Amino acid sequence: MEIATDYIYEKITNIDEILKDLGTCESKFETFEKLIEKIQEIIDELLLKKFTNIGFLVKETNEKIEKIFIKRLSEILVNWTEDFVKYVPSKKKKNQDKMVKDHLKHEIQVRNKNIFIEPPIQEA
Repeated sequence: MEIATDYIYEKITNIDEILKDLGTCESKFETFEKLIEKIQEIIDELLLKKFTNIGFLVKETNEKIEKIFIKRLSEILVNWTEDFVKYVPSKKKKNQDKMVKDHLKHEIQVRNKNIFIEPPIQEA
């Protein structure tokens, strides 16, 4: 029984460390995906070992993940808003670290009942 308790404690500690990383990691889909996959692997491992009441752990973990993502999104929105308000177009150097990039002008033309956009939206 003590071995099982230690094992579960270790796995919950691992999940908590991953959640901490999720709150501070780079804001990229791939990074979030890797961390969430690690949590899923731990949960799957516990399920395979036939531990009971894993549903409680999953619910608690999902709530923590949701709170982390809400906090991260709020921070991103604040940063984007600050960048947007302070935005000044620059022809010299592109600011790669800014969230608001220099704008492009698109030309919309209608020819022979077809709409053309230059440059294409995919290049925007």
